[in-house]
Amino acid sequence: MSEEKLSVIYVPDDVENRSAYLNQEIKKASGKYICFLHEGDEAEPEFKDCCIKAMEPGDDKKPADLGCVGYDVPAVGEKSPETTVRVLSNEDMLSRIFYMDHDQSMIWNKVFRKDLIQGFHIAFEDGKSDAFDLCFLTEYLLHCDYIRMVPDHVIHHVPSESAMDEVELLEAYDWARMLLCDYEDAQWLCAQNMALTELMIFYALQNLPKEEKKGTEKIKTSFLCPPFQQASFCTCGCRGCGTLSCLEMVRIYGKNLRKKEFVDFL
Repeated sequence: MSEEKLSVIYVPDDVENRSAYLNQEIKKASGKYICFLHEGDEAEPEFKDCCIKAMEPGDDKKPADLGCVGYDVPAVGEKSPETTVRVLSNEDMLSRIFYMDHDQSMIWNKVFRKDLIQGFHIAFEDGKSDAFDLCFLTEYLLHCDYIRMVPDHVIHHVPSESAMDEVELLEAYDWARMLLCDYEDAQWLCAQNMALTELMIFYALQNLPKEEKKGTEKIKTSFLCPPFQQASFCTCGCRGCGTLSCLEMVRIYGKNLRKKEFVDFL
């Protein structure tokens, strides 16, 4: 769907090369602004106007570089928490995309400037899952000064049926972590998400039935060695002292940790 100011790119669940598809659709988009909706998402009739409202100058007289609109996810009873228009710096938003609760790492409730995407040659990294949406959003935010969030719930999101590739997610976190060298808070939050993902993968592999463990050694070594072992995890909760790799944590705290226990520990 393309309007005078807004191009909406629909993201199919079954596309073979998701990143290539999105990059191609961005080039074809004719609007001033671009947003992405997943297959199955439902948009309210005022969706287009709300997206443009998030980007165009309002009472603050400033245009936004990135807009965020309100949403809900009926399948899990989740909805965006904003109740008023909120303006953020790129540093604040970079931290928000790594929050554990109500994170903002998704692209389907965002509105992007096409000229900014093209001017800085921002593209989706090669990957089959939506893990690399995080990389696109992180790189885009590095070139933003003004982010506006509007509370109107105009998107009803349907989660993708395709499973998230956790190894691709780790690669995305690692890529984002390197980009965030000038943003200490966001980089630290990214590293913690990375460590949690490592632990969850390691836990899952350790508890596979014996007949299913064939072929998993390669997966283990792909994230239990540098750079993934170096994910920051401070033993006292601060940011400056000694760190433990995820593998060392599992050895110290035992292989029989239930998922809830080590999530609570984190």
